[in-house]
Amino acid sequence: MPVQPKYAVFALLYLGWCVSYLDRAAMTLSVPAMLHDIHMSPTRQGFVLGVFYLGYSCMQIPGGWLADRFGSKPVVLVGLVLWSLFTLGTGLVATASALLLVRLLFGMGEGIFPAASIKALYDVFPAAARDKAPSALMSSNYFGYLVAPALLLPLLAWGGWRRPFLVMSIAGLACAAAYLVLAPGRARQSAP
Repeated sequence: MPVQPKYAVFALLYLGWCVSYLDRAAMTLSVPAMLHDIHMSPTRQGFVLGVFYLGYSCMQIPGGWLADRFGSKPVVLVGLVLWSLFTLGTGLVATASALLLVRLLFGMGEGIFPAASIKALYDVFPAAARDKAPSALMSSNYFGYLVAPALLLPLLAWGGWRRPFLVMSIAGLACAAAYLVLAPGRARQSAP
């Protein structure tokens, strides 16, 4: 018996949200090692950690507009691919200035994802479940942070601060590939 599209969409979005929070945790956990390699001052470190949220917050409304205009699937995919590429870029930078730029772009790529993912749920879940599905999806945030140390600290110990970003970038791109194949396109209009 095949999996219903709504459950596939939910599972893949849940995974995507977990990956996004693992990416954020990777940055926080990697900063002490980064400081020695990239030679950031504490002030620059604060900017690097904060600039993500500038990009992220600036793209929230455009992300919703894009999902309404072009459909949730392409916007979810663009978000997943962009933030995965900028996650990889985080692991490849050599200077604090480059890291600052990559983290801003990472935030922008991830910023279009929340509204598009909620719209994706509205596209596949019936009206009666539209309050429960997003609420359940938001538990992924806590789950991502919960498992982050267990998944990321061994990567840090094994391969240095760059390794978690490589692995998380691969995880994000794999999630995007699965979403491309398994999520339906425009299922229906999400108007009530």
